[in-house]
Amino acid sequence: MRTMPMVCFAPAEKSPRFLTWVAISQRLFLSFLLRIAKTMYILMSMDHSHETGLLGGAIDKSSNVPAHIQVRRRILDALLSDGLKVGSALPSEVEIANHLAVSRMTANKAILGLVAEGWLLREKGRGTFVAERPAKALDRCVILMRPMALAGAVDDYYHGSLYWGIRNYFQALNIRVDIIPMDPEFTQQFVGTDDAVLIAMNPDPASAAELSTLGQMGMAVTILGSSWEVGHVNTIDSDNLLGAALAVNHLVELGHKRIAFVGGGPDDSNTVDRLRGFRVALKGRQLELNEDDVILGQTTSGLEGSTMDHFNLRLHSDDRFTAVFAAGPHLAMQILGIAQREGISVPNELSIVSYDDPSFLRMTYPPLTTVVQPLGAMAVRACEVVMQTRSFSQFESQQVIMDPALVVRDSSAVASKSISHSES
Repeated sequence: MRTMPMVCFAPAEKSPRFLTWVAISQRLFLSFLLRIAKTMYILMSMDHSHETGLLGGAIDKSSNVPAHIQVRRRILDALLSDGLKVGSALPSEVEIANHLAVSRMTANKAILGLVAEGWLLREKGRGTFVAERPAKALDRCVILMRPMALAGAVDDYYHGSLYWGIRNYFQALNIRVDIIPMDPEFTQQFVGTDDAVLIAMNPDPASAAELSTLGQMGMAVTILGSSWEVGHVNTIDSDNLLGAALAVNHLVELGHKRIAFVGGGPDDSNTVDRLRGFRVALKGRQLELNEDDVILGQTTSGLEGSTMDHFNLRLHSDDRFTAVFAAGPHLAMQILGIAQREGISVPNELSIVSYDDPSFLRMTYPPLTTVVQPLGAMAVRACEVVMQTRSFSQFESQQVIMDPALVVRDSSAVASKSISHSES
């Protein structure tokens, strides 16, 4: 058996230059590790007790003010009192959350809002720092309203919910809130001013051009309660098309094939959108709409005169509707009263679905099924967006649409066969 000769190789000698490079690399690597260790030690031992102490104790969780707004108020108070100096680091989200007894998500939401408004700066990898103050302080938020809606607006469910949401938001920032009617000359008082942000609450469509002009002039303008496409202006609204579809689908699933639409204010953007959503939803369900069952009053407060007569005529016709989608709570209450006066049982002979949810809808007999808009969340979002617009001169206008929800109560039930037989 032949054996292969063994060949041995002597290790090559490493040059002095190579050995020097290895030694330098090792020293650099050890220095890098030492720097990381020192940084971690500093971060772990950093004491933010003074900064977090400026924020006060735990927030009031029984308050009607949302938690992130309370956190925002605490941080802003510390900024305005110079407890947190310009350029100083803000305590971490975890420290703020633990100190104020809130979730980290709540702390993050409050901080991001202050970053968006220019009070704080975030630097990737370093943290959040107190920013320079704006050159011109914001003195007020102006709510613009139609003159007709101004009387009693604060106590009204729709306007009042939006108003108090806006007021609570800006009160937390120590900024006053004014209400001004949108009369023909309303734009003139804002020419040359930069101490206010404007929120137009469900304005008349005819004012779109004036609001756009104010936006072009550099004013921060947000429309709340309408979803027009207006240049240089933000819009915040609930999805009225979806709300109408929720009502129609609910009634159709209960077996209703003839559904009437009752609305008010034919020029009101919400009524227009809800009627459009109503038509689309019926078409999607392959149901025909009798145009005689589209009944529009002059205002959202109720039917009057000829529209009331027309509704009563349709209510007693041989091919009458078995359900009504009322585009507002006052209209729904009026329809319920008419049905009871005429001896028509709700919901056994007539189902009713309302829109919005003031307390009186829950106290009727029967309590009314309704579509609920997220009015509080809409108000807060309008405030956030208008403040972002003010903070960033190149900020692109936004259109935000928020989802409503259907709340089923006792005013809607399975369609009566004795009434719906003619549709079979």
